[in-house]
Amino acid sequence: ISTSFVNPNHGAAFLMIGALLAFGLAMAAEDLQQRILLALAGIVMGAGVFLTLSVGGIAAFGLGLFVMAVLLFSGGEKSKVKRSVAFFPAVGALVLTLSSWLAYGPIVEEIRHKLPHTDAGLGKLSLWPSALKMLWEHAWTGVGRGAFYSTFPRYISGEVSTKVTYTHLENQYLHLPIEWGIPIGVGIILASIVALYLWLRKGHRDPPTAAMAGATVAVAAQNLVDFSLELLGIAVMLAIVTGTLSAREAESVAHRQRKKRKGSGQRSSRVHIPWRNVIVLGMTALLMALALVSLITPLPRAADEVAKVIALTKDKDAPINDSLSTIRNVVNRHPSFYLPYLVAARLSLRQNDRAALRWLNRAIYNYPANPELHLQTAEALLRFGQRHQAMLQYRLAMQHG
Repeated sequence: ISTSFVNPNHGAAFLMIGALLAFGLAMAAEDLQQRILLALAGIVMGAGVFLTLSVGGIAAFGLGLFVMAVLLFSGGEKSKVKRSVAFFPAVGALVLTLSSWLAYGPIVEEIRHKLPHTDAGLGKLSLWPSALKMLWEHAWTGVGRGAFYSTFPRYISGEVSTKVTYTHLENQYLHLPIEWGIPIGVGIILASIVALYLWLRKGHRDPPTAAMAGATVAVAAQNLVDFSLELLGIAVMLAIVTGTLSAREAESVAHRQRKKRKGSGQRSSRVHIPWRNVIVLGMTALLMALALVSLITPLPRAADEVAKVIALTKDKDAPINDSLSTIRNVVNRHPSFYLPYLVAARLSLRQNDRAALRWLNRAIYNYPANPELHLQTAEALLRFGQRHQAMLQYRLAMQHG
């Protein structure tokens, strides 16, 4: 199943968060009927994670349950969970039983298929070396938000398929610094880890808190092989969960401070400045300002330009100079995107203009592993009498498939 997210990996993330939260609420419920209904809801959603056939989602769900159990059993001596030792084994067994009863064959087959698929170098991991090279070349500022789609082909090696274009790396911890640069990308990741640690260290250690922490860690782990945090449905849900975690930590700290002042019989004379709120409000204002600027002067993404660029090659009646002018505007907006250069070359070849070779040279620089570019270059070279160079381009086209 894929749910309304269409992609089963993203559906698994959504169900995983819901299942873990349901388990946490079930353990905290005082009413027996409510506890049973919440536990059943969690079991059904947990089985749904398995039915998505997302191997990364299944592994992350297991990690989330493990984190939740560790947090609860390592809590204070007064934790009520000490009396519910059998909860996690029972829940895990019921989830596995329901999943196996519904789809044992497809689940096992998917896991068997994915392991050799990854080992053969055709899986998501095969993109990481090219992504690391791209990261080091744009370490400080990154390639820019949304520019991965048009820039990544320049770094794809011959071992990776050249028949598709990758819009996301499916590894958020590489994708984020690639787009924003190492200082900002790694800073966001480290700040998130520190924040989660402080929330757990200073906050309540009860079932709902453990469930929210488990869900956060599970989604974070899944994004090693996925990009579900790029989707609003997952990102907003996780933002609510982490915001609640932060509020519980602040509530716990404030409670301890009130207790301390009450015990000492003194009232603090210091002026309390909510620096955390000031920082959050400042960052929010900055993001709103950036969003407002982008709304006033919107720039189309490279993916949005594809249909317009391809249409230029199909319109035989359009003046070539006007079409080339349109291509130059697209190139100025997306200089790392290979497709506009290829289209410009084909338009130039209609006029037997040798400028087509310059356009093809730029296209090959941006996507050297694309066989179509080498084939088009070979045909252009033949037309202009450069037979030996054309043979080299034919050879490169064959080498790249």
